[in-house]
Amino acid sequence: MRKQSLLSASALFVGLCCIAATAQADTWQSLVSEPGRRIEINTGGIIREGSKVTVSSKVSLDNPLDDLRSNSKYQVIETTTK
Repeated sequence: MRKQSLLSASALFVGLCCIAATAQADTWQSLVSEPGRRIEINTGGIIREGSKVTVSSKVSLDNPLDDLRSNSKYQVIETTTK
């Protein structure tokens, strides 16, 4: 339940940033911060192309997350959304 509210809050903020922001240099802004994790958005990398908006976000974890398929560990997960 907490994960859903965290994602809902970040989706709302991403939408607001897309409306108000213009493209600049990479500027990561924290949206939600909880013990052990935080969600950030690159407000300087928001790109508008007609009616499409592209934005990058990332989840940063204090403790690495184990990926059993690849036997790797992840501490930052970054994504670009249109």
